[in-house]
Amino acid sequence: MPLPLKKILTDVTSEVLETMFFALPEPLLDSDLREPQITFDIRGSISLGGPQRLQLNLFLPKRMAAELSANLLAIEPDEVDDEALLDTVRELTNMIAGNLINRIGEDAGFEMGIPETSFGRATLPSSAVTEGQNVFIMIEEKLLMLTIRQEGP
Repeated sequence: MPLPLKKILTDVTSEVLETMFFALPEPLLDSDLREPQITFDIRGSISLGGPQRLQLNLFLPKRMAAELSANLLAIEPDEVDDEALLDTVRELTNMIAGNLINRIGEDAGFEMGIPETSFGRATLPSSAVTEGQNVFIMIEEKLLMLTIRQEGP
C-alpha cells in the first residue's frame, strides 16, 4: 500500500476509534509486531468502486469487537450478542471507508459499497506480514489489522 494511503488509513481509523468508540488506539509499525502469530475472529469488508476497484478489509478479535460495541451502545461487553458484534464491525467498516473517501477527496471518484461482516477465526504468523501492506492498531493489548487490496484485473 502506498505510504500516503497507509498514513491516511491509519489516521482515519484512529480518529473513528477515538471519537465514535471512545477507544485509545495505538498505531503500530510492522516492525513493532512482537507476537509470533496474530489471531482474528471477525472480518469486515467494503468495496470502494471508482477509477480503481478497491476492497477495504478489517480484521479484529471478538473480544475487541465486544468492547467497541459496548462503548458504542453504552452497555457492558458481556451484554453484547453476536448480532450486535457484526453490526458494530459493519458500522466501523463503513465509518472508516467513508472517512477514507472524504480524506482522499470525493473528486477521486470512489463510491462505497455495502459493508459485509463475518465470523471466522484466522491466524496469521507475524512472519507472513508483508512489509508496508497492512495497517495495525493496538487497543488495550488487542490488535486490529486493516488491508486495502485491488479487486479484479
